[in-house]
Amino acid sequence: IATWYKALRTIALVGLLSVLVYLGIRIILSSTSAQDKAKYKNMLKDWLVAICILFLLHYIMAFMLNLTENLNGIIEENTIKQTVNGNEYDDLMSTVRNEFKISGKDKPDWNAAGYAVMYLALVILTGVFTFQYLKRVIFIAFLTMIAPMIALTYPIDKVKDGKAQAFSYWLREYIFNCLIQPVHLLIYTILITNAIDFATDNMLYAIVALGFMVPAEKFVKEMFGMKSQSP
Repeated sequence: IATWYKALRTIALVGLLSVLVYLGIRIILSSTSAQDKAKYKNMLKDWLVAICILFLLHYIMAFMLNLTENLNGIIEENTIKQTVNGNEYDDLMSTVRNEFKISGKDKPDWNAAGYAVMYLALVILTGVFTFQYLKRVIFIAFLTMIAPMIALTYPIDKVKDGKAQAFSYWLREYIFNCLIQPVHLLIYTILITNAIDFATDNMLYAIVALGFMVPAEKFVKEMFGMKSQSP
């Protein structure tokens, strides 16, 4: 990723220098009217902003990744964990499996059936989110590699309608793809790690809590305006 990022950044820099040469030629050949002067002055300002974006993009991405990591650390401190041989692990899957064995030891009962459904739901959720996070890794890698080209398109977009759609789209996608991980972890901490406590009172609560994981993600996205085309 770093190799491609550096290569594309060099290409983007050459492209921006070419745009500057083009603007210089247009300024020389254009009339001296106030309208033309104002137009080319704005184009030069947009070009300067694009250069700043090109050399600040990696700082933006590093900031978002560090922010995500710190948010994850804060939430993880409240996650229920067990320690075995000095290693911490989330014991929800083991607890559900053990409770199923205990509940169905003498004869099958509703609790055993409930824990079986919970275990199946956890297995399905593990598969779903494993696939989702593999896509997320690929998507963030792709966004990282093409970031310099976004800076190259900035002055071109601004000439068309005064808006930088490509840069806005890239920035929104990168931010939301980073922040979705703390959102998932928060939902998991609130709902899933408390499923066993729900099960002691009513098994149905625990099953509903597991089933609410994906709808809760969509609800949080809509509530905070996290509109994204990515997985």
